[in-house]
Amino acid sequence: ANTRTLWWCRLAGSNTKVRFYQFDVDKCPDLAQELSIRAMPTFIIFKDGKEAKTIVGANLKAIEAALKDLEAA
Repeated sequence: ANTRTLWWCRLAGSNTKVRFYQFDVDKCPDLAQELSIRAMPTFIIFKDGKEAKTIVGANLKAIEAALKDLEAA
């Protein structure tokens, strides 16, 4: 496994109140277009069914901060 996969698994496993989903933009181009994904990786955080934050790039600190903000809200 590469390091990107390892931190993704760790983050998903340590946040039991959050669900993580991953999809292949090449296999689901309609979904990628609907979510306006232009670069990989792109992390989109939803709250109450609405997009709350988008993070482009594998920025672990930004993702952790966004999840912390989401939990505090």
